[in-house]
Amino acid sequence: MGTTAKLSATVYSTDAYETAIKWESEYPSVATVDENGLVTAVSEGQTDIIVKTADGSLKEKCTVTVGKKVTGISIDKKKVIIPVGNSVDLNVKVQPDDAYNQQIYYSLQSEENADEYGYYNDRIIEVSEDGHIKGLSAGKETITFTTDDGNYTASCDIQVVSSYASYQGCYFWTENGNTYCVDSSGNQIINDFKCDGIYTYYFQADGSAMQDRLTYHPDGEHVIYFDEYGHEVFSDFANVKKTIAGDAVDDYCFFDVFGYMYVDVLTYDKTGNYLYYANPYGVLEMNKWFQFSDTVKWADGTDAVGIAGGFGYANSDGTLETNHWDTDWLGRVCYLQGNGVALY
Repeated sequence: MGTTAKLSATVYSTDAYETAIKWESEYPSVATVDENGLVTAVSEGQTDIIVKTADGSLKEKCTVTVGKKVTGISIDKKKVIIPVGNSVDLNVKVQPDDAYNQQIYYSLQSEENADEYGYYNDRIIEVSEDGHIKGLSAGKETITFTTDDGNYTASCDIQVVSSYASYQGCYFWTENGNTYCVDSSGNQIINDFKCDGIYTYYFQADGSAMQDRLTYHPDGEHVIYFDEYGHEVFSDFANVKKTIAGDAVDDYCFFDVFGYMYVDVLTYDKTGNYLYYANPYGVLEMNKWFQFSDTVKWADGTDAVGIAGGFGYANSDGTLETNHWDTDWLGRVCYLQGNGVALY
């Protein structure tokens, strides 16, 4: 193995003068020692290094253990996010696992800015030797762990955030106008739906909540929408700004109690007084004469008997004209019935 360590010995005697001493190893196959007390590791194991006077009347020993050589250091996470006041544990270890008697020390990036007494302001985290980290104030910090020989290091980036809500083991915070989420182990939530107790979000690959965009529900069939705040829309109308493909639009759509977009559906508003039609593209007809599709249904899924293929008129707010006489786009007199269909 070749690793060395220097031992020293002193003879205490009232009449001692240049008393010669001898060094020897009980098991030279584990570690050898030269005449100056320099111990050299040979193989894994344990041996006693013995020092004695030349006449053998006095002796002492030091037990030396030769372990596996350290080949690296690792941390189970490269980045963690901690809400203020919360804690996470990092698993820091050397390789191989059974390397002998290796101490690990940590240092913080902020310590580079410490004053002459070793203190620094605005502490972001508190760290214990075993890798327990507590968030103290919002900010970013890097912690580096080093083996005691200084040969190996591993670092982890820490972000401490001010969480505005916690729900079902997750914490939520806002940053630069968007919402983000982290679990109790410090892992940022990505590519997943989470609820903060009031609103449902979809956190994208970069960790930000999807905003102003249509997307598919996980069932791959229904279309849902996240508004300008990243909130999934339920049981309400929404002014859709982007399609699933990300193209800019300015459409009005309705999403049911499950968040599913109404498509080719005739429905009333919450008061039951106003009628709307979401066409086969899921867009509310507005400010024009239009034709109902041949497959239109009511919101409860029943066939819209007597309506399919008929014509109707939608106002600028999407409400359909009903129960009065009017003239169509060709100037023909018609009666717009209670179901929104023109009767000639």
